[in-house]
Amino acid sequence: MNNTGRAFNMSQFFTNPKTGEPLLSEDYPFELKRKLDKEPIVKSYAMIVHDNDVYTKEDEEEHIYRLRKEYRKTNDSSEDGLSNYIEENQYIYAGKIKPKHIHVVLSTAPTSTSLSRICEAVSFDNNIIPANCIDIAKGRGAYDDCLIYLTHIDDRQQAKGKYLYDAKDVVSNFDFEKFVIDYYNDLKTGKPRNKRLRMLYEVRNEGKTLNQCCDEDFDLYIKSYDKLKKMRLEFLKNADPPELRFNIYVYGEGGVGKDILCRILARQFFPGRKDEDIFYVVGANKVSFEGYDGQPVIIWSDRRAGGLISELGRENLLNILDPHPQKTIQHIKYGSVNLINSINIINGQETYDTFLNSLSGEYYSYRDDRQYSSEDKKQFYRRFPIILPVREKDYDLYVNKGWINNSHEFKDYIVYKNIRMNLSKLVKTFPENGNEFNKVASKAVENVVETANLIIDKQNKDFEQKDINEFEEYGRYEKKYNGLYEVSCDAEYNRYRR
Repeated sequence: MNNTGRAFNMSQFFTNPKTGEPLLSEDYPFELKRKLDKEPIVKSYAMIVHDNDVYTKEDEEEHIYRLRKEYRKTNDSSEDGLSNYIEENQYIYAGKIKPKHIHVVLSTAPTSTSLSRICEAVSFDNNIIPANCIDIAKGRGAYDDCLIYLTHIDDRQQAKGKYLYDAKDVVSNFDFEKFVIDYYNDLKTGKPRNKRLRMLYEVRNEGKTLNQCCDEDFDLYIKSYDKLKKMRLEFLKNADPPELRFNIYVYGEGGVGKDILCRILARQFFPGRKDEDIFYVVGANKVSFEGYDGQPVIIWSDRRAGGLISELGRENLLNILDPHPQKTIQHIKYGSVNLINSINIINGQETYDTFLNSLSGEYYSYRDDRQYSSEDKKQFYRRFPIILPVREKDYDLYVNKGWINNSHEFKDYIVYKNIRMNLSKLVKTFPENGNEFNKVASKAVENVVETANLIIDKQNKDFEQKDINEFEEYGRYEKKYNGLYEVSCDAEYNRYRR
């Protein structure tokens, strides 16, 4: 028989309900807490004293059933033997107050521990807890179920009419009240209580990142890494794209700090988070999303228009840069990934007009051996609300008029000239991403971030303020024809077409 486990449920009376013999001292709960707090094998525990319980009809029937089994062992075959035995030994009656007793639930997980060792842990002085007072909690969720029983808050216990204890009466080495709230929230949402399954669930369904899993429980992260990675890819594959995607183009000569500026901007858009949780960098050699993990910012480093088109294809690139994108599935090694970033920051050495005009121009694709004709330039100008020409000691801020005025002036820009900033000097003076660095950097780009946020907020408000009544006329028609011949004979219709 295996008398070991990782979760245990103990119950003991303070006095023997049948004989009145003392079993536990009045200070047992206080002394037990002190002992368990120092006990190395105990990972978590919770205890409560029940002194308002009433025996139920079910308790009475279970007791009589147990007495019948005990009686059979006496080999007494007299006519009234059973009824006399029950009468002499029965002390549980429905409606009678149950003597004061204590419930203790504890866990030694992940270490499997013997029942005898648990008896030692909860026994001291004259307070001896025998093994038959302790059950090994087995099965998925058994430990949590034992904890929930402590206050009788469960619907099954309330249906039996059991007294409802306050969660504040529970003594534990964790936040028991929070545990109860989380337990019932998880029941509503269907979230698993098992720690490993819970982590997998949160990655797959709630978007928890692998870095967050690592920070939360490194041991569990290492043991479950392969499955966590698959669940993360599943989440990204099925995630919806953002309602609005914002694109910034940064250009300038080599060495002026374009990559640094891109990182600074990303941090300012999402302050207080780690770099690996904010941005993903696509390098200059070729486009690869192998390590993309759902970061809200993608930085495209040292890109040229021709390279982007040849590697991604223009239709794909148009969607990646679309202000209101559809799902953008990109192929990676052994699978695919869905881009859910809300910001693209592209940097390169081509001037903005060269870059944007080249994206829309005629080109030949070696990917499918096909010649593509030029597209409307406004398609790409419209996709870049902000352009930043960067020099060694300053930069300009170009703001697209079409985005500011809700017009079609996408090739016109409002220009803020010569904003002071020397990134080369900044990185030589302070370590990047340190407190002093970020303080100076945030001031240097505050105009860009404020302008971008104004445009984003304006777009979001425009969505919220749309009135469905504006589209009342949609679907209505002026005339109905009985055939195409009538249409062709309608002079007014043909004049309208011309």
